[in-house]
Amino acid sequence: MCGYCIEGGVLLDFIERELTGEPQALDNNFLPNYLQETMHLPEVLKQTQDFANFPWSLKAALCRAWDDWVTAGRGDTAASVEQAYGERAVAAFLDALEGEPGNRVQALIKRLDYRDPSAWDPVTSHPGSLLDDAESTLRGYRDGWLLGQAKEFSDPAARLRKTGSMDPLADTTPAGCRRFDASFPVVFFAFLVLAKHGNRSALLQDLALIPLPAVPSFEGYDLWLQRKAFITCLSTYGIPFVLDNFERIRYELLYYAILRQAIRKDDYPALSERLAAAGYEVILGVDADSLLQLMARWGKSHAGTAL
Repeated sequence: MCGYCIEGGVLLDFIERELTGEPQALDNNFLPNYLQETMHLPEVLKQTQDFANFPWSLKAALCRAWDDWVTAGRGDTAASVEQAYGERAVAAFLDALEGEPGNRVQALIKRLDYRDPSAWDPVTSHPGSLLDDAESTLRGYRDGWLLGQAKEFSDPAARLRKTGSMDPLADTTPAGCRRFDASFPVVFFAFLVLAKHGNRSALLQDLALIPLPAVPSFEGYDLWLQRKAFITCLSTYGIPFVLDNFERIRYELLYYAILRQAIRKDDYPALSERLAAAGYEVILGVDADSLLQLMARWGKSHAGTAL
């Protein structure tokens, strides 16, 4: 499996089941994915603390805590994360973050006091020059990771000769994956700042629409950021953003947006018409028919919950 498979085959189903209140068993292998999207983060943290992969899910949990702080001014999620993983583990994670030298986003993250709401004032109320560094961070992510300008790719033919395997997950070198893992939290935080204070930035549209140059990892953190950017663009521009960029949008993003009620029911007819005209080609597990069925189901029986 890859990040695309898990998003389309596991995560979207998890979200829909959560929204409808249907009981579901959680799988240790998908814990970071669940934490990215669950509406009940403290409860899921308690439920999964004995999972073998729990210590490696801190990145997703901490990013969710930042999201609640920046977008809603809530510190209770950060308290739940620190209680679940331990103060020492959180401190070690923050110390290991990587980013551009002198970047104020990274510097701010490292010194934030999660118990002091006033410490978040530069983020939530008066971003000032922080916004410039957020944009710089996201431009680096767009150019280096999404457009592949600074990304290390391995040679598939050489890899096949050496290992006899053509695993697409290995298209990005191990060193490249490590750098992405170490820098992603800073990128995510920069996104939160820009989405809150500069939501009409063209950078956010790039993050929502540029396809990944390589197959994403199981955790799919880059896919998560794309989902977040897509919802931000929908909130800012509405259904015209979808209709104007339809050929560039993965069907999984549309499915996700319907679940999160970022596409309003009043806009279902326009989207349905566009899907019908596009045909019923299967794209990575979600096809036009799946989307039409979801809109019919959601429109009649359930009002999705935004997150």
